[in-house]
Amino acid sequence: MLVRWLIFIHVLASITFFLAHGTSAAMAFQLRKETNIERIRAMLDLSGTTIMLLFGSFLLMGVTGLIMPFLVKSGIRAGYGYQLV
Repeated sequence: MLVRWLIFIHVLASITFFLAHGTSAAMAFQLRKETNIERIRAMLDLSGTTIMLLFGSFLLMGVTGLIMPFLVKSGIRAGYGYQLV
């Protein structure tokens, strides 16, 4: 049952990571074209907010990805869990 929750958290963290990364990348490309200083500040604030979400979801995705092979018996039998570390 724990493995199912870890898979759910891992998938949710990866979707969150991709969405946050896309937002930051879109802001980076949009900043090059922008000339209004107020809009630039607003974009940087939004990008700064999503960066924290990006790093948090990346960390959660990495932790669950490292824990799961050790909990699944087939992963340990194949030596996959130890190859990750």
